[in-house]
Amino acid sequence: ASITVRLRELIVDETLSVWRVLSDGSRTLVRGTDGLIDGLTVASETVVFEDYEAPLGVPVSYYAETRDGTLVTQTRAPGPVTLAHPDANLVWLKDPSNPQRNLTLVVKQAPDWQRPISQAERRVRGRRKSVVLSDVRGGLEGDLVIWTRSDDERRALHWILDAGNVLLWQASPGNGVDDMYVNVGAVTEGRF
Repeated sequence: ASITVRLRELIVDETLSVWRVLSDGSRTLVRGTDGLIDGLTVASETVVFEDYEAPLGVPVSYYAETRDGTLVTQTRAPGPVTLAHPDANLVWLKDPSNPQRNLTLVVKQAPDWQRPISQAERRVRGRRKSVVLSDVRGGLEGDLVIWTRSDDERRALHWILDAGNVLLWQASPGNGVDDMYVNVGAVTEGRF
């Protein structure tokens, strides 16, 4: 689940920036092997990279520009291209820093989301009602229940989780879940 982007006829020693562009015009910098491709010094006339964070089932294009100092010398807009995702019951769990760990899994049950908030209640002497101080509400938290279909899949799941990195969870469009970066806490493993 990645898109290969190949840019040719670049000028060596200029800087390159590449964005992923959605149909609504929103742009996001693309991640390469050494981080975001923003001001990358061009070392060769051809640059090839894999975009592992491209959304599933959504047409995207790419906008690239090269600069010589502050002057934009070239712009390119390859695309659009759509990353196919044929099975709505499968999700991708990806490690953006180690894409060789990426795998698909079967979802048994989607999370019941909670959005926690830190609050403190203070009882004021001589008053009926307390004063409640609240922080901002937190992001989504929940338990994703997945199945592995083989021992190889189970080992691959262990491999991606053992690193403890922030992961990208991608579900099929139309499932009510946007692509999101997740931090995996304690894991319970059950056997059937």
